[in-house]
Amino acid sequence: MNDKSDWTANPQRLNSLTDGIYAIVITLLVLDLKPPTSADLSNVALQEHILGQFPSFLTYIASFAVIAQIWQRHHRLFSHQLRCDLPMVALNFVHIFLVTMIPYTSSLVGHFETDRFAVILFSIDLAASGGALTLIAVRMRNKPELRESEKPVALLNDHWLVRSFYGIMGVLSISASYFNLHLALTVWIVGALLMLYFSRQ
Repeated sequence: MNDKSDWTANPQRLNSLTDGIYAIVITLLVLDLKPPTSADLSNVALQEHILGQFPSFLTYIASFAVIAQIWQRHHRLFSHQLRCDLPMVALNFVHIFLVTMIPYTSSLVGHFETDRFAVILFSIDLAASGGALTLIAVRMRNKPELRESEKPVALLNDHWLVRSFYGIMGVLSISASYFNLHLALTVWIVGALLMLYFSRQ
């Protein structure tokens, strides 16, 4: 009988699955943006319809920006991984479970735009989705034999502000929700764009 502690998986298969999940999630996000059902709307009525979906558009942009940033970090995290053990695979499934919840929490914000709880739930989901990557990184650090030799674990060597990005954005967004719900969503957009920019430096 094989020892489960020796079980390993090919990271390419894990990455392919995760990439596919990201692609599906991003596609589902846009489905919450509804075009008008009538083709006879005047220009003014069409503008009112589109502007009426402003919270949904803002949530879509925030979700898209964060998922793009999460994908970049996930790709970087697995770039030198030769094999993945069972805890890594399990943590990755926790990560993609949280990512697949983003369309739901995003939709809640769009439909209940004046409800702070919806925004808080959305922020917690985004923060947890990204934060799960840190748990994967810690496991990778504890299993150096599964990585290319002398290659450091991505994310763990970053500045503490970068490592704590999702937690910080979650706290800032939830705090901002007590002043303005649109500001709470904007926090995620600005934060994700800043991280995408600094990741290129």
